[in-house]
Amino acid sequence: MVRDGVAIRRRMRTWDLEERQGTIEPLNVYPPAFKNEFATGQTKSKHVRGKFAVHPSKLGADSTRSRLRVHNTSYTKDGKRIGPRVVFVRYPKLVAPSRTRYMSQLLERVRWAERHCSSDPKIARQQALAKSMDSRRKCKKSKGARHLGFWRHRRKRPCVTAQYRCLRPKVMGAVDRFLKYTRRHVLDPLSHVIEMEHPEIVETMTKVCCYLLSHEHVRKAMRKRPALNFGRLFTTMALSEGGSQRNHVGWLDDPNLLAWVIPLGNFGQSYTCFPQLGKKYALRAGDACGMASRHLSHRAELLGVGHRDVITMFTHRSLVKAAEDWWESRSEVQRALAVELMVKFD
Repeated sequence: MVRDGVAIRRRMRTWDLEERQGTIEPLNVYPPAFKNEFATGQTKSKHVRGKFAVHPSKLGADSTRSRLRVHNTSYTKDGKRIGPRVVFVRYPKLVAPSRTRYMSQLLERVRWAERHCSSDPKIARQQALAKSMDSRRKCKKSKGARHLGFWRHRRKRPCVTAQYRCLRPKVMGAVDRFLKYTRRHVLDPLSHVIEMEHPEIVETMTKVCCYLLSHEHVRKAMRKRPALNFGRLFTTMALSEGGSQRNHVGWLDDPNLLAWVIPLGNFGQSYTCFPQLGKKYALRAGDACGMASRHLSHRAELLGVGHRDVITMFTHRSLVKAAEDWWESRSEVQRALAVELMVKFD
């Protein structure tokens, strides 16, 4: 159940809505592994090295602080829309700055536990070298993202991500504290906004959630670790420091859904850059933005210094496809029972 729904509705009334039109220019050059991606499910590179109409270093800055929505005006010759109807949306100050700083502190405790709970001295030294950034260092990505939650990557059925299963007990406890706080103060308000403004996402994610809960091992994992329950609209979380400053595409994301990005911490000005749209949009701590990451090449532009953590919520494309097939094979009674079970776990 979404908490503080009345407070979220009041906050949304104070947001001025600015709407834009955006056409997704097709990428001229894809990575070499892109052609084999659908056959093997694997890619060797996720970075895009295309030639864009506007050079990535000459994008027009859009620093407006109001609620922003960029509609998709890209269609094929047959009149079919390419991607979702909205390619970018931003909700300013969805999370209070004090809470974003506290969440960064919780992540720092996770990193501290990782450094001190390792039994291998070599691993401990490597993790000690990868210290988090302080106010005297520039914001930049220090290492790859950590994936938590459920997905179906290279498997026949959904499962808990390996990066969560391999955590040591003390580290897992610190991660669970962070996930529980994030569910209450970030994911629940964001879910309420999505339910009001993006009904097509709610419809798809309801099928995905019912498909997940139809597996006994998923229900068992949620009972054992309630922190893995992100609600009915989210399945996988990616945690990273700084931000990738190379143009890339979310190859694992579903093409018809939005990936949601929430920056945390205390840092200077930052932008999310979209070379295909020819724009870069301001993104501050506590803002929530959704983007069609499977279609739009994007990168982060970080100005100034500070500590910046990033939460990215997305759904694996193979999980959505399996959920659609599973939903079509169910009868009306089975669908009703699945929805009832979903409400029980929510």
